[in-house]
Amino acid sequence: MNSLGGKILRINADGSIPSDNPFKDSPIYTYGHRNPQGIAWIQGTDVMVSTEHGPSGFDGPRDGDDKIYRIVPTY
Repeated sequence: MNSLGGKILRINADGSIPSDNPFKDSPIYTYGHRNPQGIAWIQGTDVMVSTEHGPSGFDGPRDGDDKIYRIVPTY
């Protein structure tokens, strides 16, 4: 938790930390991600999704194994 690597952060537009984030006074919203590349909200909902790249060949099989995840806060 001392590193921002592998984490999705959630902050307000003014840079402050939302009071309902999972960890008090922390921008960390979720953790345990391998390689998040894109994040989006599904329009008209409160659903957040993230894409993560799979192995690139040198670190695993070349079949991609990319993923799309629904993001929910880690408590």
